[in-house]
Amino acid sequence: MNSGISRRLAVPYHPEQNGLTERKNCTLLDTIHYLLIEAVLSPRFWVEAINTANYRCPTASLDGKTLYEAWHGRPNLTYLREFGCKTFYLNMSVGKSKLDARFKEGVLVGYSKSSKAYRVWI
Repeated sequence: MNSGISRRLAVPYHPEQNGLTERKNCTLLDTIHYLLIEAVLSPRFWVEAINTANYRCPTASLDGKTLYEAWHGRPNLTYLREFGCKTFYLNMSVGKSKLDARFKEGVLVGYSKSSKAYRVWI
């Protein structure tokens, strides 16, 4: 099956041979740097930040579309939230009383890949 993807090898430690990939990586690194600073999160959340950055990053070779949009069409963006924003989640702790808080505060750090849910750091 040919999806229009070609594989080209490059010599290790010579980024000039792989300019497009290096430019994309530079864009992603700049984006995650600013996402983490703006959200006041530690660098240990770099994986969550890079997933968010890659998801929202348009590509010039795809007429300004994201990779998801190129493959699946226009996505539903109503569930997107700001990376690192304050969020609340349902407290489902066992043994809580009727007067305990029903919701707890967390920080949104990404989106679940397996369900329609957010990833929240608590």
